[in-house]
Amino acid sequence: MNDIFASYMQCGQEYAQCGSGMGCGLSAANEVVKHEFRQKGNPTSGISTTPHLVRAKVYATREGEYPSGHIFKIDRTKFSLYGVTEYIVSEIVPFPSIPEDEEIIIVASDFGPIPDEVITSIDYFTF
Repeated sequence: MNDIFASYMQCGQEYAQCGSGMGCGLSAANEVVKHEFRQKGNPTSGISTTPHLVRAKVYATREGEYPSGHIFKIDRTKFSLYGVTEYIVSEIVPFPSIPEDEEIIIVASDFGPIPDEVITSIDYFTF
């Protein structure tokens, strides 16, 4: 886990491409691009979320690899109260890997777990 949610762009990095949304210097936008790049799971302190239940179930089951899963529902209106920052991927990355996710990356102020206070429920489901 990182102690900041920001990255430098460096020549030669796979995700440092023209038009990717990366910029010069240390920035959160660079970290969003790194997090999002080709869905490779590049390590960041961000947590991917989607406002769409159907898409959340896809990720909770690892695209159907598991017959059940858990969905964490969160209240975005509480983020500022509990030090959570959100990054709306489509506003930063010109071509998101999976646009239908409408992904929002969330980051706690201490770059650790998201505070319990923003979680409204944890729902278990099976197919």
